[in-house]
This record gives sequence, structure tokens and C-alpha cells, in this order.
Amino acid sequence: MVGILIVGTYKNALRILSPKVIKEQQLTKGLSILETKIKKAIINL
Repeated sequence: MVGILIVGTYKNALRILSPKVIKEQQLTKGLSILETKIKKAIINL
């Protein structure tokens, strides 16, 4: 199970919670999804 926490005094940081063992393909896919979502969020600011 993977999770993302929004942390920091001003809620300006992400903490990614991933399993200790993960396949490279899963990591690559997850980071790609995260990158896409961050880019969309920046565009919508």
C-alpha cells in the first residue's frame, strides 16, 4: 500500500509512504503518475 501525506507547518511538503520492497516498474509508474498530477496542479494555480 502506498500513501501520500501532506505535511509541514504550511502544508507545503509531501511525504510519500511506500513499501520497503518495491519493483522498479511499480516505482517508475507511481512516480510518473505523481509527476503528472503535480504538473496539472501547478497549471491550475
